[in-house]
Amino acid sequence: MEIDVKLKNLRVQLRRNSKNIIDDVINRNVSRSRDNIKFEKEICVFCATTLNLTKEHVIPRWVFENCTKKFFITNMNGIEQTYNKTTIPACANCNNNLLANIESEINSILTNTNLADSFYSLEQIQNIIRWLEIIEYKFQILEFRRIFKKAKSAEFIDFLKDIPLAIMREEIEFSPQKAITQLRSAQKRVTIKSKIKNLNSLVIFKTKNKSFHFFHNINDFIFIELPKFEVALFYFYSLNFENIEQAKNEATKIIAKVYISQSNMPDKTEKARRKQIQRELQEKAQAEFERNLPISRELFQNLFDFLDEALEKNICDDSLKLAKQFLESKNIQNIEEVENWLKEYGGFCDCEVLYNVEELFEE
Repeated sequence: MEIDVKLKNLRVQLRRNSKNIIDDVINRNVSRSRDNIKFEKEICVFCATTLNLTKEHVIPRWVFENCTKKFFITNMNGIEQTYNKTTIPACANCNNNLLANIESEINSILTNTNLADSFYSLEQIQNIIRWLEIIEYKFQILEFRRIFKKAKSAEFIDFLKDIPLAIMREEIEFSPQKAITQLRSAQKRVTIKSKIKNLNSLVIFKTKNKSFHFFHNINDFIFIELPKFEVALFYFYSLNFENIEQAKNEATKIIAKVYISQSNMPDKTEKARRKQIQRELQEKAQAEFERNLPISRELFQNLFDFLDEALEKNICDDSLKLAKQFLESKNIQNIEEVENWLKEYGGFCDCEVLYNVEELFEE
């Protein structure tokens, strides 16, 4: 299918240029001595080119029904911003070719599925997740590009005037390093093909509400209610659940809290509760991960060391040739099982094994 080709091209572009994009964000938006970078050309936040740049909407216009008056409020300073002005730089190819086709596919999925008598296919659900993860990445880029200035109805604070909103968050202790780490995580999500592990993190509601609703917490969750399609989507970016009912219960609590309080930010008690849930789920997931390794942890570490050295001398040919060479040298009998396991976690080629799989083994 054409959508598969577009998604693959986007993953490849972002994976190959991720470091250049992160470096540009740091130099242009984070560094306190960035006067010179202001005169440098903007880059596409997906492929890093400086050519044929356009404005890519963080939220597609069809989502907010092309209404220029619809806005969201920034949690950190209470300032309103309309969706139609919420854009980031992307080249014409990434914007009008790759992203436009992906968004068209999502529009088609939502348009052609009546939840009253049918449901989305497995691949369609994965594409919805991929789309929501692209939105999260775009929002994180946006928050680095938008500066604090001052809180609404507050005095001007000169020291804070040019600090990115991405950093002005209590939950990351106002740390630039943690904000960049979250941006890298958002990049990585987009570059991983399979979303099977994330299926229970997406909650799909049938809705009769007549109004568009949206709220979002960076690296946490997103909620989009689309009256045109009679559907609402709630997706947890960083939480995985054992079953969909567990995710639905958690999403419902958050939705109710947001609707009642009209606030996007959970209070400290709610944050602590969700962190505890996350810790427990992560511990359980880690134990399951260790039990299902097809070879020992030590052999995986040796594989990563081998690939790191080999790829300094050889260009990745989009296959697992070098990984297979290593496994054969160690007389591994279940090579096919190991290769399938690597692909399940985003390692479809040798460089992807280092980019997507190695960090799963970090202590």
